[in-house]
Formats: sequence, C-alpha cells, structure tokens
Amino acid sequence: MKNKAFTVVELLIAAGISLIILSIVFLIYIGAEKSFKFGQATLNTEANLRLAMDWLTRDIRAAKSISPDTVTLTIPPDTVTLTIPAETGDTTVSYSFDSGKLIRSKGGSRPIAPVSVSINHPTGSTVTIVLHPPESSIPALSSMVTMRNAR
Repeated sequence: MKNKAFTVVELLIAAGISLIILSIVFLIYIGAEKSFKFGQATLNTEANLRLAMDWLTRDIRAAKSISPDTVTLTIPPDTVTLTIPAETGDTTVSYSFDSGKLIRSKGGSRPIAPVSVSINHPTGSTVTIVLHPPESSIPALSSMVTMRNAR
C-alpha cells in the first residue's frame, strides 16, 4: 500500500507560487487604488473650477461695473468688487481670497474653491476670466463674459 501525500518540496513549490500570485494581485490593487484617488482628486478640482466659474460668470453678467477697473486684476492678493443692479438699488458682490480659497461675499462669506483667478477687463463690457487650479496637472479654465448691464 502506497501513502498518498504531498512531499515537503511540493508544498514549498505550491506556497511559492501562491505567494507570487498574491504579490501580483496586491500590486495591481495598490496601483488601482492610487489611480482611483488621483482621478477623484482631479474630478474634485475640476468641479471646484466649474463652480467658481459659474459664480463669477453669473455675477459678471449681471454687473454694471467692476472695481478696481484695471486692465488685469489678479486674485490673490487683490479683491474684485462687482456692482449688480437690483430692483431696490445696487448690490455689491466682492471676491477675495482667504487661506487659498476664493471667497464670494454677498450677504455672508462662503469659500468657493481653492483657485487663483485672473480677470482681464480691457475694453467695453467684455471680461475674460481665467481660473488656475492649485495642481499644475489640471489645465486652467477660461471664459469670456459680457456684462449685460454695463454702463
């Protein structure tokens, strides 16, 4: 009668193959997790850029003036003030920076996004906005906006 069992050598080979397969699976998992986190951070940054652009675009379209009226206004460190006509008089909306985040103040300050902003107001009622994200791997977002109530 012959005993049917694994030898020590066969067990060591099986353990080695299993260890190699588990190592490969672990490395794939770590790579996928890093890729997911990078993609998620990129999407969050792009969403912040779009939110800031939406706020700025809406306020600039409604504005009748922008102060200071310089050729190029860069935030930070400057503050831009938009005067928006309303039914009961003018409303003032200011954009500034605090702790690296763009702050929109109208009735209360709330941070919008960690971006830097360039506003170019060269002629007439057309304003060019360029938003620069904190990460250099994400491209800047720009838009040309026409003030509808410019005087």
